[in-house]
Amino acid sequence: MKIYNYNKKTKEFMGSSDARMNPLEPNEVLIPLNATKISPPIYSRGEIPVFDEDLQKWEIVNDSRGLKIYSKTSSDETVHKALGNLPEGYTIVPRKSLEYKWDENTSKWVHDLNIIKKNKIRLLLNTVRKEQYSPIEYKNKIFLGTDDAQLKIFGLLATFNSDAELPQDFFVFGENYTPIEINYNELKELSVMFLNRSHQLNTDFGYKVKRINESRTKSEVSGIN
Repeated sequence: MKIYNYNKKTKEFMGSSDARMNPLEPNEVLIPLNATKISPPIYSRGEIPVFDEDLQKWEIVNDSRGLKIYSKTSSDETVHKALGNLPEGYTIVPRKSLEYKWDENTSKWVHDLNIIKKNKIRLLLNTVRKEQYSPIEYKNKIFLGTDDAQLKIFGLLATFNSDAELPQDFFVFGENYTPIEINYNELKELSVMFLNRSHQLNTDFGYKVKRINESRTKSEVSGIN
């Protein structure tokens, strides 16, 4: 006669074995602790029969032990160690990227449009800053557009009003911080070029941010460059 063994602590099915006969009582089968003569039901992968000693029957329980599980809020990874359903707030499906959030209605990760919009705006802002401080060509010469180079230009304009007032060794920065001599009118024209570029970049950026905030899908946001 077959008996079916289960774990002392978890009561999960551990396998079958042949029962021993009672040597003192003919035809009596000895059933040890943590065993039963009731056969477990058929079960599938990801399941395990668990014996209910009070009800004297097997129940099929989910078994995801050893699987990596992920928090639906933070996407933190851990390993599931207990029998039964996953702990509340966890899934076995990893999040593809930080641009996804868990949707309880569909039970899957979906695009987090707010994060996608913020990332796009941040990317565009970085591009604006890069272009805003890039070199600029004026009269066949390349002038440095870094923050300190532009500050020098506008600082000189705020301090002096004509060529006569400019110091004799006056210069602005070219490529690789090479000194370039320039007169007062050229200084004004160069500053206007920097201002116009900055104004255009910021105007375009504001328009793109408005379009991003009005977008309803990831593809709409991705199409704004």
